[in-house]
Parts: sequence; structure tokens; C-alpha cells
Amino acid sequence: MLCQNCNERAASIHITKIMSGEKREIHLCDQCSALHEMFNSSFNFQGFIANLLDLEENTHAVDYSHSMEYHCPQCGMDYDTFKKHGKFGCEKCYETFSLLINPMIQRMHGKEQHIGKIVKYGGENIRLKRELTSLHGNLSLAIEKEEYEKAALLRDQIKILKEQIKDNIKS
Repeated sequence: MLCQNCNERAASIHITKIMSGEKREIHLCDQCSALHEMFNSSFNFQGFIANLLDLEENTHAVDYSHSMEYHCPQCGMDYDTFKKHGKFGCEKCYETFSLLINPMIQRMHGKEQHIGKIVKYGGENIRLKRELTSLHGNLSLAIEKEEYEKAALLRDQIKILKEQIKDNIKS
């Protein structure tokens, strides 16, 4: 698809705007996107993150009064620095600040744990393994509730999935 601005280069940026219920799509090349109003606007990513994290008014489940006391033991970053910049210093920060950021993650994703997306092509084994994990959980529940017929069906499904995973690895 060609850039809608210059009609010369291939479009690599695709923008969808929905304003007043009207959907508008714009397809731009890298050079034209640098000139586009949306990319030159005053959008502040760090401010966006800080606003998302400013949950004191919206929730009473987490005590934020001690947020200044949180420091990452690995990189030394504090919570206020994270709020200011919108980026963590290291992988340990996620664990250190989990009590403070989990409400935001819950609101954005509907879950506190991000499990990621599966690639369209080549992610079959990942999908099968996730399904297998789910079936194992359901099997444990069925056994716990003494629903042995259901457990037998789940056991058979697990066996089939394991074979599919083996076959995918071989080929």
C-alpha cells in the first residue's frame, strides 16, 4: 500500500482515528509520518503512565502512602522515579513494585498476569501447551469434586494434546 500523502513510498505507519463515532484510517510512509500532526502533537508518554499510576483517588485497595519507601534492591529505582519516567530500571522492579502497579495492570488487561500473545504462524505448540495446562487444572478440579467421568474425558484430551505436541516437535 502506498503512502496517502506522497503516493511514492510504501506505507509503514497505519493510523486509525475514531472521532465522534467516525472511523478514519491514514496510511503513511516513515518520512511523511514525521510531518504528520499526530506525531508532532504534545503527547507525553511519561505523563500518560504517571496518570495511569495515579490511582489514589480511584481505589482504596492499595495503600500508596508508603510508595516513597519502595526501592528496587537490584537497580535502586524508587517508585516516584518510575512514575516520572514511565520505565522500570530492571526486571526486578516488576516484582518490587507489584503491589503498586497490579491495580493498573488489572484495569488495562483485565488480569494481573500478562501471558502475552501467540504469533499467528508458528505458535501452535505454545497454544497447545497453554491448552494442556488448562486441561490439567480442570482435571485436578474434576478429581477433587469426584467427577470421575469428566476426569476420564479430560485425561483422554490431555493424551491427545501431548501426542499433537510430540508430532509438531518431530516435524
